[in-house]
Amino acid sequence: MQPASICSVGFRLSGAQRDTLDDLEAIERALRRVADAAALTPVASVHHRFQPQGISAVLVLAESHIAIHTWPEERTAHVTLTSCRDLPADTIVSVSRLLKGDLGAGTVVSGTVVV
Repeated sequence: MQPASICSVGFRLSGAQRDTLDDLEAIERALRRVADAAALTPVASVHHRFQPQGISAVLVLAESHIAIHTWPEERTAHVTLTSCRDLPADTIVSVSRLLKGDLGAGTVVSGTVVV
């Protein structure tokens, strides 16, 4: 049996809304919307809130995971979407737009690795 290929997309968000990047409900909602946009299946979630600010959260998927780390003081966040399923270019563009809108980012840059 051959191992499945893994597709991982990293998104760097800049100029995002400070309050949103420190709002756990907004972060979890954004991760679930990313899963929906990519037709992936959430199975669990975990998060950690840093003091005085910042959040790390992971949405565990049947297909792998989506992770976010936020730096409200820098107005930046990094999101990693990893899946054992192919992530088509149009899906990546949709996820990028969704993250930009949901987290109020000025810019979103992404890169993809398939192994």
